[in-house]
Formats: sequence, structure tokens, C-alpha cells
Amino acid sequence: MSIAETAIFSQIADDGVVLDINGGKYYSLSRTASFLWACFLKDGSVEEAIDRLVDTFDIDRATAENDVRELVEDLLAKKLLVAREAD
Repeated sequence: MSIAETAIFSQIADDGVVLDINGGKYYSLSRTASFLWACFLKDGSVEEAIDRLVDTFDIDRATAENDVRELVEDLLAKKLLVAREAD
């Protein structure tokens, strides 16, 4: 995954806000979603994001996989993330 060029992120305490400059809409991100956003900025790999989520938060792998995939689908639908060929 890669962050869309039209998405601007700002950290606010533990949460975050993303501005879609094409649509002019703001989206608020929870602490966990902000953490995952940073993972996508760094590596872009969904599997790496899942691994980091399990290592950082006290959740099981199945929950992490479900949460990450749900967030990815939502961000792709809003065109805030872009799928790479390897994804």
C-alpha cells in the first residue's frame, strides 16, 4: 500500500486527521488507525502493518488481520491509499 498523493495527514495527540485535497474532506483516525497510517508511510506492506500491530498492541493476530484489512478497504474506497502491484 502507499499513501495517496492527495492525502495529507496530521497527528493530533494519539489520533490523526487526514485531508483529502481532491474531495476537500477531513477524516479522523483513531490511535490505532494513525499507527497503521505510519506503518503504511514507512513500509506500505499490509503484512508488516499486521505484525507491528500485534507486537505493539495487546491483540491476537486474527483480530489484527481483520482490523488492518477493514481499514485498508475503507482507505482504498476513499482513495486515501493506493494499492501497489505487490499488495
